[in-house]
Amino acid sequence: MEFLALLGKTLVLRPYVFLFLAIALAVARPLMGGARTLAFFLIAWIVAYACEFSSTRTGIPFGWYFYTGSTRGQELYLSNVPFMDSLSLSFLLFASYCVSLLFIAPIR
Repeated sequence: MEFLALLGKTLVLRPYVFLFLAIALAVARPLMGGARTLAFFLIAWIVAYACEFSSTRTGIPFGWYFYTGSTRGQELYLSNVPFMDSLSLSFLLFASYCVSLLFIAPIR
């Protein structure tokens, strides 16, 4: 129950992240199909979370840093990493994928 409450608070605190995610999912599904979209965003989120978690513990791959925890209790944290940080990297990766498609797509 606490998980859902924190997820709701996260939505209120950072609605723009969910908006960008919804837009990215809406664009990705017709482009890649449902299963590939789900796999893409899930794998991207897992890798992003692992990198964020690892960097706060070992400094690899992004260097040493930490989250102050000033929003703990106001948004969802997974261990010591805010959920939104790794989630936002998934749609940023998709946006990068779309930009790369623009560069390699034939001009009509």
